[in-house]
Amino acid sequence: MSAFLPFIKLELRNLFGINVYRHTKNPADKKRRTLLLGTIVLLIVMAVGYLTAGAYMCAKIGIGRFIPFFYTIAAAAIILFLGILKARTCLYRERDRELLSSLPIRSLSVASARLVRMYIEGLAVAVVVLVPTLTVYAVWMKPGASFYVCAVLTILLVPILPTAVAAWIGILFAAVISRMRHKVLAEVVLVVIVVIGGLLLPAVFTGGNAFSVNLSTLSESSGKTKAERDAEVMAKLSAEAGRVMDKMESSMPVVKTGVKIASKNVHATLGIGLASLVVLLLTAMVIGRNLFAISGRLAPSSVHREYRPSDIRQRSVMASLVSMEAKRYTSIGIYIANTIVGPVLMVGMAICLGFISSAKLAEKTKQIPIKVYPEAAFPFLIAMVVCVMSITASSVSIEGKNRWIPWSLPVASETIWDAKLLFNLLVLAPFYVITEIILLFTVRADAAARLWLLLIPLVYCTFSVVFGLWCNLKFPKFSWENATEVVKQSAAAGVSMLGLFAAAIPGLLVCVAPKRFTNLSCALAAAVIVAVTAMLYRKIRRTKLTDLN
Repeated sequence: MSAFLPFIKLELRNLFGINVYRHTKNPADKKRRTLLLGTIVLLIVMAVGYLTAGAYMCAKIGIGRFIPFFYTIAAAAIILFLGILKARTCLYRERDRELLSSLPIRSLSVASARLVRMYIEGLAVAVVVLVPTLTVYAVWMKPGASFYVCAVLTILLVPILPTAVAAWIGILFAAVISRMRHKVLAEVVLVVIVVIGGLLLPAVFTGGNAFSVNLSTLSESSGKTKAERDAEVMAKLSAEAGRVMDKMESSMPVVKTGVKIASKNVHATLGIGLASLVVLLLTAMVIGRNLFAISGRLAPSSVHREYRPSDIRQRSVMASLVSMEAKRYTSIGIYIANTIVGPVLMVGMAICLGFISSAKLAEKTKQIPIKVYPEAAFPFLIAMVVCVMSITASSVSIEGKNRWIPWSLPVASETIWDAKLLFNLLVLAPFYVITEIILLFTVRADAAARLWLLLIPLVYCTFSVVFGLWCNLKFPKFSWENATEVVKQSAAAGVSMLGLFAAAIPGLLVCVAPKRFTNLSCALAAAVIVAVTAMLYRKIRRTKLTDLN
């Protein structure tokens, strides 16, 4: 216990970069971190607003009783997903293994402190997800006093089990990667499997098309008033949504007891928490007693190939810089895995659109009070996944301590930035071409719609690349020990995700705009994004290497 307290204190001080923010003496760095803090607060506010609106909609359509169950499962799934991606670098990090193993301390204290850190990070997610949604439930359903006790206990207990499971999966991932010859490829494949598996998980529990809500069967009798028709729409929607939630609940017997919050069962909530705590304690005991040994065995071993000199070739400056970007990119598995998801999803989205009939989709939504044209949003659906994470959002920070190499070259700053942009575009190019070829066969559209399916994703590919580099230049992070800190936990990576809204908002507006204005709306959206991209590109070219020190 005496060793545990100092370690947990160190882990918490370094949590979310608080310690660096408090003690930095660089005014520019302080300003950047303050801007980052404001951005994080904005993102949290937006997430809370989205979750609150979702919970309110559930209550409005008559399935408010499922709010505790659904959002508790959602919070646990998010914590588990993030924990899996971070467990290997958080629990089994190599940078301080030799130092800590040489000290007269028990590895159990180190492992316990790191697990507590993972729990607190998960607790932050649970607070953001559950506080607003359970508040909506309390206001709408008006439960008894015991519900509030259960709600507080649930928020505190939800992160425990996902933290323990993520720790074991982290061992599995590290073991697989360390034993593979092609470690970068193995890491990429494992992370892509986790991401795609997380996206497909709802379909597994709900049965594929269980979320299809057919409103076209409603009566269109002219004798009914608009209020009666709207009430009928709401009843149909409530019945379909309730059926989906019932199926999800019955398909998840292990976590089904989470709905006990709604029945105000304090003992059931405590029982779940106690079982989760036992699992976490066992995890800490097993991993903690053997942490240094496990970390040593999981440390990747490298075999250097024999160097063979080859003919010296002369290339242009741009080709050399792009080649250097490509070598750095392909040497970091987590870098590839985190940035390849968007392009892969773009191709997957094109395939999925082949199974969606525009006519049937319009038929199912024709009873919605607002006239909707869902097929108009297809180009923006493709564009949204492109903006998930760009290579350029980490391409400056990933240079880390080796940034002196490009800094010392007799090359203009804008040439280096152009090389980073060009490399990202070259990576996106084959995925974009494959996507467009698939769309030719999967989506039936007229000439104008086909044009937007071609142009809108292209415009957003360029925007995501430029926006990612702009974010990284605004929030560079050169002091890091593991590439995960740059690729997944840096400010630039988080802020660049806001590019999703640049595609989601125009897509939503095009959906609800009158059909005769669809082409005009798409043209305006494309023009705005092109203008924003050009503006950001000019700002990038004005940035000098010396501005980042």
